[in-house]
Amino acid sequence: MKSPPTPRDDEGRATTSPTNAQEVGDHTNGLDYIAGIRRRRAAKHRVPVLECGRHSDPWPCRCYDAAESPERNAEGYYATAQHLIEAGLLPAPNPGAMRTMWRLDVEKRELARYIAERWQVSA
Repeated sequence: MKSPPTPRDDEGRATTSPTNAQEVGDHTNGLDYIAGIRRRRAAKHRVPVLECGRHSDPWPCRCYDAAESPERNAEGYYATAQHLIEAGLLPAPNPGAMRTMWRLDVEKRELARYIAERWQVSA
């Protein structure tokens, strides 16, 4: 269906009414927002439940924060620190991970000591 012609002023430019354009824009944006919320709600029922067993939508789920162990964080910090040192950089200290590394094994303890000495960090 063809839209009606736009009214023009004397110089051939289309005239606009800011209030009408704004109302139409706000109304359209509101409908888009509501449609998006409905799509998200419908998708929540289609996707499988996450590893935590409590949610299917990852956006509001914070269960993974509690599930991470200090050992896992220390392993990640250890791998990252090794990579940065090999590249000639000094990693920023992460006291929690460094304390866990100190308990895990001798090699990790030496790396934690190296970082602590360079940054002059005390436990």
